[in-house]
Amino acid sequence: MSIDLDLRKPAEPIELLRWLQEVRDTVLNQQRSPVFRTMLISKREYIDHILESEDWDGNSLSEDYVRPLEERLPDHAWMVEVSIPNLYTANRSKLGEILVDVDAPDPNLKKDLSRCWVGGRLPGVLFLPPEAVGAPPEPVSTPVVAHVPIYRLPRLRWMGTEW
Repeated sequence: MSIDLDLRKPAEPIELLRWLQEVRDTVLNQQRSPVFRTMLISKREYIDHILESEDWDGNSLSEDYVRPLEERLPDHAWMVEVSIPNLYTANRSKLGEILVDVDAPDPNLKKDLSRCWVGGRLPGVLFLPPEAVGAPPEPVSTPVVAHVPIYRLPRLRWMGTEW
């Protein structure tokens, strides 16, 4: 089945609003903080990760969503996984991730980290890398509307350990 991605159609992140409320509540609760896990990841590792990931409701992304990533993502990026304590500790899950370019071609971009943002995903939304340097990622609606498993290093997956 082929999915026609209309990049001109903005994402409608209905579920994202619910999860952002959870993050807001986490931040306002002074005894809990959001969880951010950062790692260097290759384009292939990231693509494999999102293709293998199913959300809590069993939804996943098809190859059609991945094609623009294969064409536009840099070879390596900093992946910052975003979660809340209850999801992270109980289910080893996250709300999604933000990708930051490690090789921004313009040194001025590194002063403004938001301009190095090259993509990512959150519940109901995939942020495709921009076609122009310094432009914001393009949001596209997806069927993945719930939390997804955290990234597990391939060498640890077969061992069953990651903590």
